[in-house]
Amino acid sequence: MRRIFLCMALFLAFFYALIPFAEAERQTINIGFVQNTVDETVESRKLLRAYTASYLDEITRKTKWRYAIKDIPPEDAKRMLEEGSVDFIVPVTESSAARGDGFIFSSGFSSYGLLSLYTGKDNAALDVEDKKTMQGCRIGMLDIEDYKIKFSYIVKKSEWDVRQIFYPDSEQMMKDLRAGVIDAVLDDGSHITDNERWLLDIDVVQQQFMTVSDKRSLMDEMNNAILDSEILNPTFETEIEKEYLDPVLRHIVRYTENDRAYAEEAPTLRVVFMPYVPPLFDLRVEKGEPWGIYVDLLKTISRDTGLRFEFIEAKDEDEADRMMRDGEVDLLPAVYQNFRVPEGAAFTNTARNEAFVLVVRRGISLEDCAGGMIAVPRIFPGVVDFMKQRFPDSEIVEYNLASDCMKAVEFGDVTCAFVPAALIHYYSSTALRPDIDMIYSARIKVPVGIGVSPYADSRLLPLLNTALLRVSPEQMEHIIEKNSEPEVSVRYIVQKYPISVTLVVMIFSFLLGLGVFILYRAKEEKKQNALLREKNRAMEEALARIRSLKEARDYYKQDAETDKLTGLLNKGTLHEEAKKALSEMSKKDSAILFITDLDHFKELNDSEGHQCGDEVLAAYAGLLGEIFPQAKALGRFGGDEFMGLLVNMTREEFLAGIKKLMTETRKITAGGKNAGVSVSIGAVEALHGHRRYSEIFNEADQELYAVKNTTRDALSFGGKMYRF
Repeated sequence: MRRIFLCMALFLAFFYALIPFAEAERQTINIGFVQNTVDETVESRKLLRAYTASYLDEITRKTKWRYAIKDIPPEDAKRMLEEGSVDFIVPVTESSAARGDGFIFSSGFSSYGLLSLYTGKDNAALDVEDKKTMQGCRIGMLDIEDYKIKFSYIVKKSEWDVRQIFYPDSEQMMKDLRAGVIDAVLDDGSHITDNERWLLDIDVVQQQFMTVSDKRSLMDEMNNAILDSEILNPTFETEIEKEYLDPVLRHIVRYTENDRAYAEEAPTLRVVFMPYVPPLFDLRVEKGEPWGIYVDLLKTISRDTGLRFEFIEAKDEDEADRMMRDGEVDLLPAVYQNFRVPEGAAFTNTARNEAFVLVVRRGISLEDCAGGMIAVPRIFPGVVDFMKQRFPDSEIVEYNLASDCMKAVEFGDVTCAFVPAALIHYYSSTALRPDIDMIYSARIKVPVGIGVSPYADSRLLPLLNTALLRVSPEQMEHIIEKNSEPEVSVRYIVQKYPISVTLVVMIFSFLLGLGVFILYRAKEEKKQNALLREKNRAMEEALARIRSLKEARDYYKQDAETDKLTGLLNKGTLHEEAKKALSEMSKKDSAILFITDLDHFKELNDSEGHQCGDEVLAAYAGLLGEIFPQAKALGRFGGDEFMGLLVNMTREEFLAGIKKLMTETRKITAGGKNAGVSVSIGAVEALHGHRRYSEIFNEADQELYAVKNTTRDALSFGGKMYRF
C-alpha cells in the first residue's frame, strides 16, 4: 500500500511540474494599437479599441495565442514593428507604399478606424461649421475609393468648394500637410500626432492588421482564424458591431450649417395623422391632443433639432393623401416608402419596420390563404401597394380599422388579414374572438418612414434623415414601451364591440341562471361538471401552448436561415449548405464555387439612398436565382456580396450563365433609372470532393480580389480573366 501511495505522489508531482511548460507553449502575441491623442476623438477610439479587443478574443480561441494589446503613438508604429517590440499593429490601411516596404496585411477587414478630417495645429482659419472658411481648401487623402465616396457625400451636403489631392501613401501626405503644401488631410487617425488639429469625424472605415514579411506564418495563422470565425460563428461580428460601432456612428452624425440654419427659420411643420389607432396614433379625448409612438418620435426629433410640429387630424388615408397633394400639410408619418406620392414628394430613411401578423380562422392554414382575399387596415398609407407586390395573385381588401379586418376574418368575408402586431398587443384583440388565430411565424415587416410634401423646403428631408439616425435604439425602445400599455378600459370595449359585449353578457347571465338551477337540483353534479370544465380548459391551454411553440419554432427557423431582403440564404446557412454539399460529393463529382461583389454599389447607396440600394440587391438576387436555379447553395453573406456553389456543371455552362448574369446586372434599374452597377466575380473549380470548404472559399475570394484590384465587371476563374 505504501508503494501505491508513493507512486501516486510521484505521478502528481510530475504532472504539476509539466503544467508551466504546457502554459509556456502558448505563444504571447503583442498587438500595437495605433492611438493618437486628439481629445475630440478619444471616446470614439476607445470604443473602436474595444471592438478590436473583442475580435481578438474570438480569433485567438482558434489560434490558441495569448495576446497583449497596448497603445502606441502613430510616429513609433512602424519602428516598433520592424524592431520586434510588437508583432502586429492595428488599425491600418493597406497601401502600395507599405507593401513595397516589406509589410503584409491581414485578409479582409478585422478592425475599424475613425476616418476624420485634420489640419495643422497652428491653422486656426479652417472651421467646418463655417463653409466660407472651407472654400478653396486643399485636402489630401489616400487614393482609396471608399474614402472618396464618404468624403464626397460630406462635401455635397456641406456645400464645400474644396480641392482633393490624392496620395499613394500617408507619409508623403503628412509631410505636405506640415510643409503647408495642403491645408488639411483625410486620415484614419493612424498617422495623426500632437501637431494636428481635429476638424470633423466623417465615418468609421474597415481596416486591417499589419506585420513584417518575416512573420508571414503568424499572419497566415491569423487569416485562417478570421476565416474560420466568419464561417463557424457568423453572428459574432454583428453583436460586437452593435455594442461598439453603433454608438460611434450615432456620435458622428452631425447637423450641418445648412441644417441648423433651416431649423432656426423653419415655420411650424404641419403633420397629418389618423386617430383611433393606438399605440401608433390616437387622440386623448379629455385633452384633445394626439399621442402615440409616431407622435413621440417627432417630439424627440423636435427636441434634438428645434423644429416645431403641429398635428392635424385626417379621417382616413385618402384624406391624408389629398392633404399632402394640396399642400395643406408638410409631413405624413408612418407611410410605406414606395407609396405613390405627388410628384416632387419624398420619403425619409426608414423610421421603423412595422410587423404585420397574419390573422386566420381556426383550422385555416397558411397555404389556404394563397390566392384568396386579404384584408388590411387603412392605417399606414401605401400598405395596400406593399401587399399587392407581395401577393400579386390575391385580392387586397381595405377596412378602416384593424378590428374590422378581424371581424371580416371571423365572419368569413375574407380568407385572412394582416394586422399590425402593435395593435394586437395593445388591445389583446383575440380575447373576445375565440374563432380566430394569430400566425406570428408568417408576419411581414413593412418599412415605413415619413413622407415629405412636394411643397416643403428642400433642406427639410436631409435634416429629418440626420435626426432619425441620431435616435438611439434605447430612445426608440423607450417610446414604444411608453405607448404600448395595454388598453383594458371597459368603456372602450363597450364602445368598440357593442354586439360582442351584449352576447357575452347574455351568455354570462344564462350560465349564472343555469348554475343556480344546477345548484338546487344536484350539487354533486355541479362539482363534476366544474371539474370536467377545468380539465377541458387545461387541455385547451396546453394545446394552445403547443401550437404557439410550434409556430414560434417555424418562424425562428425561417428567420434564422433566410436573408430578409433578398429571400436567399443568409450568411450562416449559406456556409453550412455549401459545406454539406461538398461533403456529399463522390469521386466522380465536381463543383464550382463563385463569389460576386457589386461594383459601384456603395456609391449608389450613398448618393441615391438605401431604398434604391435595397431595390438593386433584390433585383440582383432574383437574377442569381433565375440563372442558377440548380445551385446547391446560393445566398448573400454580407452587404453586396453573394456566393453560389454549383455541382456537376460544365465550365461552358458556367461561363454562359456568368455571361448572362453580367449582362443583365448592367441593366438593373433603381428609382426608375439604370442603377449603373456591374459585378465582379471570382470562381474556383473543386474536383472529387477532397478539399476543405474553407480552402475553396479562400481561393474564390482571392480570385475576386484579383478582379477588384485590377479591373471590375469581369470574372476571374482558375487564374484566367474573362470579360463579357
